[in-house]
Amino acid sequence: MGEKVVGKRNSEQSVNPHSGPQSGETLFGILAEHLTEVVTRFDKDFRHIYINHSIESKTGLRPESFVGHTNEELGFPPETVMQWNAALRHVFDTGEETEISFALDGPGGRREFVSLLFPQQDLGGEIASVLGVIRDVTQQKKSETEYQDSRRQLRNLAVHLLHAREEERRKVAREIHDELGQILLALKMDLQWIEKRLDPVSPQVKEKIRVSIELADQTIQIVHRIASDLRPGILDDIGLAAAIDWLAGDFTRRNGIPCQVDFTAQASRIGGNGSTSLFRIIQEALANVALHAQASVASVEVWEAESALVLRIHDDGQGITEEQAGSALSLGLIGIRERVQELCGEISILGKPGKGTTLTVTIPLPSEGALA
Repeated sequence: MGEKVVGKRNSEQSVNPHSGPQSGETLFGILAEHLTEVVTRFDKDFRHIYINHSIESKTGLRPESFVGHTNEELGFPPETVMQWNAALRHVFDTGEETEISFALDGPGGRREFVSLLFPQQDLGGEIASVLGVIRDVTQQKKSETEYQDSRRQLRNLAVHLLHAREEERRKVAREIHDELGQILLALKMDLQWIEKRLDPVSPQVKEKIRVSIELADQTIQIVHRIASDLRPGILDDIGLAAAIDWLAGDFTRRNGIPCQVDFTAQASRIGGNGSTSLFRIIQEALANVALHAQASVASVEVWEAESALVLRIHDDGQGITEEQAGSALSLGLIGIRERVQELCGEISILGKPGKGTTLTVTIPLPSEGALA
């Protein structure tokens, strides 16, 4: 791999996804550790914050040697360090996925690798880390056809990892709602019980109990909102159409902008992962309307046309410019494009000054069965 390896790693880092609490990451870690491909994650300082055990068979080095260190500290050749740093900086700065090809000397001689790098956003929409999926393509690169197939498989793998993360969000949302929500509700009921049974006391004590009950109510509402943002239960309970209605209603309540929904597609043609992706696309698009459009009305339409699922979101606001629509710095649009790519779909964004913006997504439907 290189001339030197830093043996002492950051004591706060861990390469074992099963050690200690890993909220939202347990399923990711289990999945990554069973892959033959190398899966790694970098922080904003280009340090490895996770790497699976497949790295050992490729380089002869254990994962513990990587975590907490940059490629330069690990002794990578200077040209390889520059290549990786440039690619990581591009993903962090633009939010765009990128691909690099590189070669390294390992136990079996010189090997060729291809890596796809993907941005990973936190709940606030900021790019917190970069996920790298690396495959040994020494043999495949002899054939361009096999190389392209390998790249396609890497994309599918990255999508699978994103779905694993979505599943973890669903589990965390349920635990927050069921566990923390029940505890807060019990606390509120206990305070109300005390309030009713207290002998006459000073006005200050009564006021303190009243304020405590109000705080419990507010906290319960915050817990419900956080759980809903992580994974709306209605999406699992009664399906995509009802979830979109709920999303439009919530958008109207929060922003005072009426939002009409017209859903005529066959729900049975949209699978679980497809439903989640569509919901997230609409959620992000409406968030953009609320933040930037200065609109007075919005609409969401979902229908089928010529073996394809079509989603259209329109607002009557100021209209997005061509420069804004193509900006690599718009994290909201980056997230939408990533979801559309997962579904092998196409996206168009058309803005007219003073007449609003129309976002249209077209996703091919399988000849039989449901959208995956």
